[in-house]
Amino acid sequence: MREPAPSFFAKMRSHATSLLLVVIATALGLYVWIDRDQPSTTQIEARKGNLLPIFRQDDLREIVIEQGPHKITLARRETADAGEATYDLIEQDGKPQDAVTADQFAVDKLVHALQDASPLRHVEGQDLKSLGLDPPLHMLTVNLGSVVYRIGIGDEAKSPKNARFVSLEGQGAYVLSPASAQDFMRPIDSYRTRRIVPVGVTELAAIEVAGSQGTLRLARGSWGGFRVESEPAKPRASSLRLDRIYRAFADLNAEHFVDPKLASRIVDGAERKIRLSLTPKSGPRVELVLAGACPIHNDTSVDASTDNPPSAAKLVVAIRTAPTPVHACVPSSVFDDLDLAPASVVDRRVFRGTADEVEELRIVQGDRELELARAGTGWHERKPQDSELADEDVAGYLAALLTVEGTIAIEADEKKLGLSPPHATIRLQHPSLDSLDIPPQQVEIGGRVTTQEGASIAVRRREDGAILLVPASTAPLFEPSTAHMRSTALLQVGAQQMQRVEVRFGQGQRQILRRRGPGFEMLEPKGYAVDAALAADLFDTVSHLRAERWVAERDDGSFGLGTPSLIARMTFDEQGKEQTRSLRLGTETQQGRYGRWDPDTGVFVLSRATEKALQTYAIDRLVFMVDPSEVHLLRLEAGTKDVWIGVTGDSWRSQRGSMHPMDEATIAKIRQLLSELRAEGVVTLGAAKPEQGFAKPQLRVEVQSVLRKEKIAFSIGYGDVWRSMNVVYVRRDGVEATYAIAQSKVLPLIEAMGGP
Repeated sequence: MREPAPSFFAKMRSHATSLLLVVIATALGLYVWIDRDQPSTTQIEARKGNLLPIFRQDDLREIVIEQGPHKITLARRETADAGEATYDLIEQDGKPQDAVTADQFAVDKLVHALQDASPLRHVEGQDLKSLGLDPPLHMLTVNLGSVVYRIGIGDEAKSPKNARFVSLEGQGAYVLSPASAQDFMRPIDSYRTRRIVPVGVTELAAIEVAGSQGTLRLARGSWGGFRVESEPAKPRASSLRLDRIYRAFADLNAEHFVDPKLASRIVDGAERKIRLSLTPKSGPRVELVLAGACPIHNDTSVDASTDNPPSAAKLVVAIRTAPTPVHACVPSSVFDDLDLAPASVVDRRVFRGTADEVEELRIVQGDRELELARAGTGWHERKPQDSELADEDVAGYLAALLTVEGTIAIEADEKKLGLSPPHATIRLQHPSLDSLDIPPQQVEIGGRVTTQEGASIAVRRREDGAILLVPASTAPLFEPSTAHMRSTALLQVGAQQMQRVEVRFGQGQRQILRRRGPGFEMLEPKGYAVDAALAADLFDTVSHLRAERWVAERDDGSFGLGTPSLIARMTFDEQGKEQTRSLRLGTETQQGRYGRWDPDTGVFVLSRATEKALQTYAIDRLVFMVDPSEVHLLRLEAGTKDVWIGVTGDSWRSQRGSMHPMDEATIAKIRQLLSELRAEGVVTLGAAKPEQGFAKPQLRVEVQSVLRKEKIAFSIGYGDVWRSMNVVYVRRDGVEATYAIAQSKVLPLIEAMGGP
């Protein structure tokens, strides 16, 4: 028999348990949703000792800072992801669209200070006005969404030093620690970003700089660098000049901020201005102007917390008008870095980059070809033959190739220059950087032409289309020849194996030194004492003789080796046998001098340092140093002024002369200077030359010694520049040579005698 169907109430009873569970779950979910922003009892208990009872960084919406008439809002920027919070700065009661990026480091510091601040003690029984809290000096309003705190900062408390009274609305007054008080009271300017240029150089599509030398316009090229759009032919911009501009962008950081009206008055009244317009690949343009001295002493917005405020003389005013306004003082060095003549920014080098950046090299000239590729620490020669090359054998050649430069040819006839078609092509490949593919450099080599500067070679850079005329002497660098890839080591023997060095100078003079026991002997010129340090340096240099790079397989007469500027002959022991090799130097180059290592026919470049060692006379440089213990009587004469100084034991006193009496401090200074008077080297041998100034010397020094009968006397002539050093010429009586002594060692002597 079929059972009757259950009634409605029976059905409800069967589902009662399930419905109850659903209701409970819904209620719990609703409670959790309502309570999601409320701190837990554990969280409240953990923050009992903190100034702010509730504080979670994830809940922070904004912080309003009021300092006198000034007010800013640090508003948290809404982001799609849950990364680190970023804050914008809104001035006064401005709108969100007027916001600029705040200094994130400064904001983070304030946020952590708010989170960690703990009052030292509660203040009771005193009215807020007596504590400087009604009204407060500074006010912070902290918006955490579900709760808003208003913190007032008042007067300094008596104890501890630099502590401050603070009020928390609805909670009363407290004494806050010095560290927390300082964090709460940081000047408003400290939250402004110091970066004036808000875009990186890699993000720029164009740069325009208008200064006293014209308007420079740069546009991004296909190779990743910039073209100089403001110059004829729109050639490639020099990487060195670009680095200078980039450095200026990096240095465009606000040292402090200036009142906008004051900044505008200064800029409007300045004669010298630089206007900068930066166009990024995407986003708004950056516009700013630099002009006028910084009003650091008149501006009340200077950050008083700065330990070492900048000097006003080293700062200029910068006004950024876009994308958001900024009025600040920046280092004046950016002025010089940006005020460039457009023509000076043009890259006149054939190739960009450095030798270290080259990954592959390929030169094709007709059916001849040279191909190299880096392999480990060296190079692999693929063509014309398969071989391995040491890095130092290739480095010199590459360095020379990448430093070749010339003049830009405007509206040139490619056919007449031998570029249609080219005589040869060169391809340099650079390694890729991460996801950035750097295109290879391709250069076409033309023919030889005659210009006002002399013989030249026409070269075209494919990437910017510029045609350059480079010196004809660089032609061997563009040939597919392995002559450039030879070992640069010319001679490698132990310094003790080097027995004799003879150097014949272009003027016909010569120096011959030979090893004698532990020291050296000078055979020519005769009658001079040897400077052991200079002789040892010379012998060591020629024992490890190395070329900078090889230039050609043979001398074609263009290297000046037919009438050499110097010939050196080295005699050394090699496996018990005496060997002699000769070195001759020709005309000067950018890196040194052309040279040939006889009997080898190849031509190379020898460094300036090696040339200097070969050209230096190893003659004693201590002939002017006066040992104070040997002095009996000293006379100094400068023009019409003179002084005699007598010595008794350790006592030096002036005795007579127009400078008598001379004070003890000046005499002590003269004594010290004479004891350190070492020459830099010999300039010329033989009689003095008229241009050296000994007909009427600046200073004459005569020393009577207690150990010898003859007096020591020397004269100081004219000043000059010798080997890139400011020197004076000096000669000692009885020594047929003119020496050079650094001016810094001699001028104090002349000044002591009342000289200029």
